[in-house]
Amino acid sequence: MPIVNTILPDFSPQVAIALWRIEESEEQLLALCREADIPTLSLLSGLSHSKRRIECMAEHLLIHSLIGADYRLLHNDNGMPLLDGSNLCISISHTKHYVVVALSKHTIGIDIEMCQPKILRVRSRFLSEAEQSEISPDSLPLNTAAWTAKEALYKAIGVSGIDFANDVTIDAPQLVASPKAYTCRFANRHFLLHTIYEAEFAFTLAVENKE
Repeated sequence: MPIVNTILPDFSPQVAIALWRIEESEEQLLALCREADIPTLSLLSGLSHSKRRIECMAEHLLIHSLIGADYRLLHNDNGMPLLDGSNLCISISHTKHYVVVALSKHTIGIDIEMCQPKILRVRSRFLSEAEQSEISPDSLPLNTAAWTAKEALYKAIGVSGIDFANDVTIDAPQLVASPKAYTCRFANRHFLLHTIYEAEFAFTLAVENKE
């Protein structure tokens, strides 16, 4: 059976996150999709790689676990997911062994990444000088968390050509001290962030706060 965790961030009861560690084979996922009446033939058409088919089925099973079977997942011209005919915003991310889906009535973005040492070598590309001074260069989980924060914000902002290091800044001290509820601003827009990081992976949800 799938391993699914549903997480409700402390700051926003109007957001639901479903996280799945994929341990099933492609055949097992196909069986689960059929049990849930998810149309695998149309979903998997054109997906030649097994890894992508597995990710696709897992993300649809997660969506089904949150809102049931009555949905249609589309993508806009920028490749961002959307639910046709729904007032819910959706964001999806995958990394090795994991898929995460977030749903909300607010504008959102989510990102998940495995903790890999290469992130420490490129941190100057996505952290400002001020952020680098607050986040230890030796902390793999924290630097991975910061990367997911920037990527989640990029998805939520929805503007191309953003310089991660300088255009999007996070409250690094808050990320270190209180990762489950901290803030970010982009231009005149305000975002709330929720980050979870462990030894193996990190993920961040960014939610636009229009209040």
